[in-house]
Amino acid sequence: MRKIVFPLSVILLSVVCPTSLKAAVTEELSVVESAVPTEPAAVATASESNADAYIQTSVAAVEPSTAKSVGITPMFGGAIFGGDWKENTRNQYGLGLALELPVSTYFAFEVEGGYNNYKISYLQGSGETASVVYNRDFHIVLLGANGKIYLTKTRLRPYIGAGVMGMLYHNMYGVTPSGIGTYSAFVASANLLFGADMSITETVSIGARGSYLIPALNRPFSASATSASGEVTAAPGLEEASLMQSKLWRIMGTVTVRI
Repeated sequence: MRKIVFPLSVILLSVVCPTSLKAAVTEELSVVESAVPTEPAAVATASESNADAYIQTSVAAVEPSTAKSVGITPMFGGAIFGGDWKENTRNQYGLGLALELPVSTYFAFEVEGGYNNYKISYLQGSGETASVVYNRDFHIVLLGANGKIYLTKTRLRPYIGAGVMGMLYHNMYGVTPSGIGTYSAFVASANLLFGADMSITETVSIGARGSYLIPALNRPFSASATSASGEVTAAPGLEEASLMQSKLWRIMGTVTVRI
């Protein structure tokens, strides 16, 4: 109906008032132009802006929340003794728990505890008095403190660190002041660590870490003796004392929750 009325209106206005005709045509053209779809370029620009905003939101959602947020990290893995004792010990399992206190975006202080269970087998003594110690259990309880430096501020955050670790050995066997038997011993070790965390959400990340423990203080006495084959070994009754002087590698999987 509008298509018929508009031409008739134009004819009447052209006769009565040429100026009114121009105004009516201009108004009609404005209505038509307003109904034309937005230019493709404008649509593309709007879509790109929305995509950028979505990407930025998605990235922000998984970046770690490190600013003054305390991290609680349970760990599970194992530890291997270095040197000759590597072949005579078998780690059953290792547990750990760390509390991380951020100092800045890239530096944090950490308190760490752990527990490792082992089986040990070896030849004790030499000559006719030698006996076999087979699959006996011993345990290590660990407690220490570390400083950590994060190398990036991204979803993947590698880090390095160093600290001290107290290692309490339980159920060790050998010479004691009261004779041959089981005993406990404490050794203080330097701790060098490295690892990486991957953020899953803003507050949860998974990762892996390695520690290299070097006995430094209160190492037990383990006099050396020469075996029948000419090899230098720990003196009879002090074999496990020499074990506690060995370096230790710990490899752990981690899950960190920030609160």
